[in-house]
Amino acid sequence: MLKFLRISVVLGGCILAALITASVLPAQAQPVRSAISPAISVAEIEGFPFPKTLGNFTRQSKVDYKTPGLGFSVTYLAPSGAWADIYVYDKQLKLPTGPALPQAKRELDFAISDVGNALKSGA
Repeated sequence: MLKFLRISVVLGGCILAALITASVLPAQAQPVRSAISPAISVAEIEGFPFPKTLGNFTRQSKVDYKTPGLGFSVTYLAPSGAWADIYVYDKQLKLPTGPALPQAKRELDFAISDVGNALKSGA
């Protein structure tokens, strides 16, 4: 009986914490997906060129994450059903221009690590 009581208290505390968190945090904007015309050979999206094809992959759509710093992504689809997403974002950092920026290299390393961790976890 004591174990059940402890579990109930812990579960109740978690639910309460989740409700408090949900009521305090601002709502996240929902991403918006929009088609990109296949008639355009190179679509310029927010100043970046996206060719109609990348190898066997064909440009499909843009997703705007509607949250400052998160930017957007462009999805490419292969005939096999495989897809590739290209993400463009700045995390609201003041980034200088120039080749091989240290911030860009660190961000690439973080992204590669995140993808590796997701693959290991089966996501």
